[in-house]
Amino acid sequence: MILFSKDQLSKVMSTITLVFMLAPLVAPIIGGYIVKFFHWHAIFYVISLVGLLAAALVFFIIPETHKKENRIPLRLNIIARNFLLLWKQKEVLGYMFAASFSFGGLFAFVTAGSIVYIGIYGVPVDQFGYFFMMNIVTMIFASFLNSRFVTKVGAETMLRIALAIQFLSGMWLILTALLDLGFWPMAIGVAFFVGPNPVISSNAMASALEKCPQMAGTTNSLIGSVRFAVGAIMGSLVASMKMDTAAPMLFTMGACVVISVLAYYFLTSRNLKSRG
Repeated sequence: MILFSKDQLSKVMSTITLVFMLAPLVAPIIGGYIVKFFHWHAIFYVISLVGLLAAALVFFIIPETHKKENRIPLRLNIIARNFLLLWKQKEVLGYMFAASFSFGGLFAFVTAGSIVYIGIYGVPVDQFGYFFMMNIVTMIFASFLNSRFVTKVGAETMLRIALAIQFLSGMWLILTALLDLGFWPMAIGVAFFVGPNPVISSNAMASALEKCPQMAGTTNSLIGSVRFAVGAIMGSLVASMKMDTAAPMLFTMGACVVISVLAYYFLTSRNLKSRG
Protein backbone atom coordinates (compact mmCIF):
# COMPACT_ATOMS: atom_id res chain seq x y z
CA MET A 1 0.00 0.00 0.00
CA ILE A 2 1.31 3.48 -0.87
CA LEU A 3 1.25 5.75 2.20
CA PHE A 4 1.84 9.04 0.38
CA SER A 5 0.42 11.00 -2.51
CA LYS A 6 2.53 11.32 -5.65
CA ASP A 7 4.08 14.65 -4.67
CA GLN A 8 4.65 13.60 -1.06
CA LEU A 9 6.19 10.31 -2.19
CA SER A 10 8.60 12.18 -4.44
CA LYS A 11 9.58 14.37 -1.48
CA VAL A 12 10.19 11.31 0.71
CA MET A 13 12.23 9.60 -2.01
CA SER A 14 14.33 12.75 -2.45
CA THR A 15 15.06 12.74 1.28
CA ILE A 16 16.11 9.10 1.06
CA THR A 17 18.29 9.95 -1.92
CA LEU A 18 19.99 12.67 0.13
CA VAL A 19 21.00 10.01 2.65
CA PHE A 20 22.25 7.74 -0.13
CA MET A 21 24.30 10.57 -1.60
CA LEU A 22 25.78 11.54 1.77
CA ALA A 23 26.79 7.95 2.51
CA PRO A 24 29.70 7.75 0.03
CA LEU A 25 30.96 11.09 1.35
CA VAL A 26 30.82 10.14 5.03
CA ALA A 27 31.70 6.42 4.79
CA PRO A 28 35.39 6.86 3.83
CA ILE A 29 35.88 9.26 6.76
CA ILE A 30 34.30 6.83 9.24
CA GLY A 31 36.26 3.95 7.72
CA GLY A 32 39.47 5.92 8.06
CA TYR A 33 38.94 6.47 11.78
CA ILE A 34 38.03 2.81 12.30
CA VAL A 35 41.28 1.72 10.65
CA LYS A 36 43.20 4.35 12.63
CA PHE A 37 42.00 3.21 16.05
CA PHE A 38 41.27 -0.47 15.37
CA HIS A 39 42.35 -3.29 13.06
CA TRP A 40 41.03 -3.11 9.48
CA HIS A 41 38.98 -6.23 10.25
CA ALA A 42 36.81 -3.96 12.41
CA ILE A 43 35.33 -2.42 9.25
CA PHE A 44 33.61 -5.72 8.47
CA TYR A 45 32.33 -6.00 12.05
CA VAL A 46 30.80 -2.53 11.74
CA ILE A 47 29.22 -3.41 8.38
CA SER A 48 27.76 -6.61 9.91
CA LEU A 49 26.39 -4.64 12.87
CA VAL A 50 24.74 -2.11 10.55
CA GLY A 51 23.21 -4.98 8.57
CA LEU A 52 21.80 -6.54 11.75
CA LEU A 53 20.36 -3.19 12.85
CA ALA A 54 18.72 -2.75 9.44
CA ALA A 55 17.22 -6.25 9.64
CA ALA A 56 15.93 -5.54 13.15
CA LEU A 57 14.27 -2.34 11.95
CA VAL A 58 12.54 -4.20 9.13
CA PHE A 59 11.30 -7.09 11.27
CA PHE A 60 10.45 -5.35 14.56
CA ILE A 61 9.97 -1.60 14.01
CA ILE A 62 8.75 -0.87 10.47
CA PRO A 63 5.07 -1.93 10.22
CA GLU A 64 3.52 -3.87 7.36
CA THR A 65 1.13 -1.47 5.63
CA HIS A 66 -0.32 -3.85 3.06
CA LYS A 67 -3.50 -5.42 4.40
CA LYS A 68 -3.74 -9.20 4.23
CA GLU A 69 -6.85 -9.15 2.06
CA ASN A 70 -5.03 -7.03 -0.54
CA ARG A 71 -1.85 -9.09 -0.69
CA ILE A 72 -1.08 -10.92 -3.91
CA PRO A 73 0.05 -14.56 -3.61
CA LEU A 74 3.71 -15.10 -4.45
CA ARG A 75 3.19 -17.25 -7.53
CA LEU A 76 5.17 -17.16 -10.75
CA ASN A 77 2.12 -16.93 -13.00
CA ILE A 78 0.69 -13.99 -11.02
CA ILE A 79 4.04 -12.17 -11.06
CA ALA A 80 4.36 -12.74 -14.82
CA ARG A 81 0.79 -11.52 -15.37
CA ASN A 82 1.43 -8.32 -13.40
CA PHE A 83 4.64 -7.65 -15.32
CA LEU A 84 2.74 -8.05 -18.60
CA LEU A 85 0.03 -5.66 -17.39
CA LEU A 86 2.67 -3.06 -16.59
CA TRP A 87 4.33 -3.45 -20.00
CA LYS A 88 0.98 -2.61 -21.59
CA GLN A 89 0.66 0.73 -19.78
CA LYS A 90 2.34 3.35 -21.94
CA GLU A 91 2.51 6.01 -19.25
CA VAL A 92 4.32 3.68 -16.85
CA LEU A 93 6.72 2.67 -19.62
CA GLY A 94 7.44 6.35 -20.30
CA TYR A 95 8.34 6.98 -16.68
CA MET A 96 10.39 3.79 -16.58
CA PHE A 97 12.46 4.50 -19.69
CA ALA A 98 12.90 8.17 -18.77
CA ALA A 99 14.40 7.18 -15.42
CA SER A 100 16.33 4.23 -16.85
CA PHE A 101 18.13 6.03 -19.67
CA SER A 102 18.84 9.00 -17.43
CA PHE A 103 20.46 6.47 -15.11
CA GLY A 104 22.23 4.92 -18.11
CA GLY A 105 23.84 8.27 -18.88
CA LEU A 106 25.05 8.47 -15.29
CA PHE A 107 26.52 4.96 -15.52
CA ALA A 108 28.32 5.90 -18.72
CA PHE A 109 30.09 8.61 -16.75
CA VAL A 110 30.76 6.36 -13.75
CA THR A 111 32.33 3.77 -16.07
CA ALA A 112 34.51 6.08 -18.14
CA GLY A 113 34.86 9.17 -15.97
CA SER A 114 38.18 8.24 -14.39
CA ILE A 115 39.65 7.30 -17.78
CA VAL A 116 38.56 10.61 -19.32
CA TYR A 117 39.53 12.83 -16.41
CA ILE A 118 42.83 11.16 -15.50
CA GLY A 119 43.94 9.44 -18.69
CA ILE A 120 42.87 12.03 -21.27
CA TYR A 121 42.79 15.36 -19.45
CA GLY A 122 45.60 14.62 -17.02
CA VAL A 123 43.78 15.21 -13.74
CA PRO A 124 46.05 13.96 -10.91
CA VAL A 125 44.85 10.69 -9.40
CA ASP A 126 44.67 12.19 -5.91
CA GLN A 127 42.46 15.04 -7.18
CA PHE A 128 39.96 13.01 -9.18
CA GLY A 129 37.90 12.39 -6.06
CA TYR A 130 37.23 16.11 -5.71
CA PHE A 131 35.81 16.30 -9.23
CA PHE A 132 33.70 13.22 -8.55
CA MET A 133 32.54 14.83 -5.31
CA MET A 134 31.47 17.92 -7.29
CA ASN A 135 28.99 15.74 -9.17
CA ILE A 136 27.68 14.19 -5.96
CA VAL A 137 27.19 17.67 -4.50
CA THR A 138 25.07 18.68 -7.50
CA MET A 139 22.94 15.56 -7.00
CA ILE A 140 22.51 16.34 -3.31
CA PHE A 141 21.56 19.94 -4.11
CA ALA A 142 19.07 18.82 -6.77
CA SER A 143 17.49 16.33 -4.34
CA PHE A 144 17.22 19.06 -1.73
CA LEU A 145 15.50 21.40 -4.18
CA ASN A 146 13.11 18.65 -5.21
CA SER A 147 12.18 17.92 -1.60
CA ARG A 148 11.44 21.61 -1.05
CA PHE A 149 9.46 22.39 -4.21
CA VAL A 150 7.79 19.16 -5.36
CA THR A 151 4.79 19.58 -3.06
CA LYS A 152 4.34 23.14 -4.38
CA VAL A 153 4.65 22.64 -8.14
CA GLY A 154 4.00 18.90 -8.48
CA ALA A 155 6.04 15.82 -9.36
CA GLU A 156 5.23 16.06 -13.06
CA THR A 157 6.55 19.62 -13.30
CA MET A 158 9.73 18.77 -11.38
CA LEU A 159 10.28 15.76 -13.64
CA ARG A 160 9.95 17.89 -16.77
CA ILE A 161 12.30 20.57 -15.42
CA ALA A 162 14.90 17.95 -14.50
CA LEU A 163 14.62 16.28 -17.91
CA ALA A 164 14.98 19.66 -19.63
CA ILE A 165 18.12 20.52 -17.65
CA GLN A 166 19.65 17.12 -18.33
CA PHE A 167 18.74 17.33 -22.02
CA LEU A 168 20.38 20.75 -22.41
CA SER A 169 23.42 19.47 -20.52
CA GLY A 170 23.59 16.42 -22.79
CA MET A 171 23.50 18.61 -25.88
CA TRP A 172 26.23 20.77 -24.36
CA LEU A 173 28.39 17.68 -23.77
CA ILE A 174 27.97 16.62 -27.39
CA LEU A 175 28.97 20.14 -28.44
CA THR A 176 32.08 20.05 -26.24
CA ALA A 177 33.06 16.76 -27.85
CA LEU A 178 32.50 18.00 -31.41
CA LEU A 179 34.33 21.30 -30.87
CA ASP A 180 36.90 19.93 -28.41
CA LEU A 181 36.22 22.74 -25.95
CA GLY A 182 38.49 21.33 -23.27
CA PHE A 183 38.28 20.04 -19.73
CA TRP A 184 36.33 22.63 -17.74
CA PRO A 185 33.40 23.04 -20.17
CA MET A 186 33.09 19.25 -20.12
CA ALA A 187 33.41 18.91 -16.32
CA ILE A 188 30.79 21.60 -15.69
CA GLY A 189 28.49 20.00 -18.28
CA VAL A 190 28.88 16.61 -16.60
CA ALA A 191 27.96 18.11 -13.22
CA PHE A 192 24.78 19.65 -14.66
CA PHE A 193 24.02 16.35 -16.44
CA VAL A 194 24.27 14.04 -13.42
CA GLY A 195 22.72 16.53 -10.96
CA PRO A 196 19.08 16.12 -12.11
CA ASN A 197 19.34 12.30 -12.06
CA PRO A 198 17.86 11.76 -8.56
CA VAL A 199 15.07 14.25 -9.33
CA ILE A 200 14.18 12.33 -12.48
CA SER A 201 14.30 9.00 -10.66
CA SER A 202 12.25 10.14 -7.65
CA ASN A 203 9.50 11.83 -9.63
CA ALA A 204 9.31 9.16 -12.34
CA MET A 205 9.02 6.44 -9.70
CA ALA A 206 6.41 8.35 -7.69
CA SER A 207 4.36 9.03 -10.82
CA ALA A 208 4.55 5.41 -11.97
CA LEU A 209 3.52 4.10 -8.55
CA GLU A 210 0.52 6.43 -8.56
CA LYS A 211 -0.65 4.78 -11.80
CA CYS A 212 -0.49 1.28 -10.28
CA PRO A 213 -1.15 1.55 -6.52
CA GLN A 214 -2.32 -2.06 -6.30
CA MET A 215 0.90 -3.31 -7.90
CA ALA A 216 3.32 -0.93 -6.20
CA GLY A 217 5.83 -3.66 -5.37
CA THR A 218 5.82 -5.07 -8.89
CA THR A 219 6.09 -1.60 -10.41
CA ASN A 220 8.97 -0.68 -8.14
CA SER A 221 10.84 -3.90 -8.88
CA LEU A 222 10.30 -3.62 -12.64
CA ILE A 223 11.52 -0.02 -12.86
CA GLY A 224 14.44 -0.76 -10.56
CA SER A 225 15.48 -3.80 -12.60
CA VAL A 226 15.23 -1.98 -15.93
CA ARG A 227 17.15 1.01 -14.55
CA PHE A 228 20.11 -1.11 -13.51
CA ALA A 229 19.90 -3.20 -16.68
CA VAL A 230 20.11 -0.07 -18.84
CA GLY A 231 22.88 1.27 -16.62
CA ALA A 232 24.85 -1.95 -17.00
CA ILE A 233 24.35 -1.98 -20.78
CA MET A 234 25.45 1.65 -21.17
CA GLY A 235 28.42 1.12 -18.90
CA SER A 236 29.47 -1.97 -20.84
CA LEU A 237 28.96 -0.14 -24.13
CA VAL A 238 31.25 2.71 -23.10
CA ALA A 239 33.82 0.28 -21.66
CA SER A 240 34.00 -1.53 -25.01
CA MET A 241 34.81 1.66 -26.94
CA LYS A 242 38.28 2.94 -27.74
CA MET A 243 38.81 5.86 -25.37
CA ASP A 244 41.31 8.16 -27.11
CA THR A 245 39.07 11.17 -26.48
CA ALA A 246 36.11 11.98 -24.25
CA ALA A 247 33.74 11.70 -27.24
CA PRO A 248 32.55 8.09 -26.66
CA MET A 249 31.49 8.87 -23.10
CA LEU A 250 29.94 12.23 -23.95
CA PHE A 251 28.07 10.94 -27.01
CA THR A 252 26.69 8.03 -24.98
CA MET A 253 25.50 10.38 -22.25
CA GLY A 254 23.88 12.64 -24.85
CA ALA A 255 22.20 9.70 -26.59
CA CYS A 256 20.83 8.42 -23.28
CA VAL A 257 19.13 11.69 -22.39
CA VAL A 258 17.67 11.99 -25.91
CA ILE A 259 16.09 8.54 -25.53
CA SER A 260 14.93 9.47 -22.03
CA VAL A 261 13.17 12.64 -23.22
CA LEU A 262 11.63 10.94 -26.27
CA ALA A 263 10.32 8.07 -24.14
CA TYR A 264 8.72 10.46 -21.69
CA TYR A 265 7.19 12.62 -24.42
CA PHE A 266 5.77 9.91 -26.66
CA LEU A 267 4.76 7.36 -24.01
CA THR A 268 3.78 9.54 -21.06
CA SER A 269 3.34 13.23 -21.80
CA ARG A 270 1.14 12.84 -24.89
CA ASN A 271 -1.08 10.31 -23.11
CA LEU A 272 -1.46 12.63 -20.13
CA LYS A 273 -2.49 15.48 -22.44
CA SER A 274 -4.99 13.29 -24.31
CA ARG A 275 -6.67 12.46 -21.00
CA GLY A 276 -6.88 16.13 -20.12
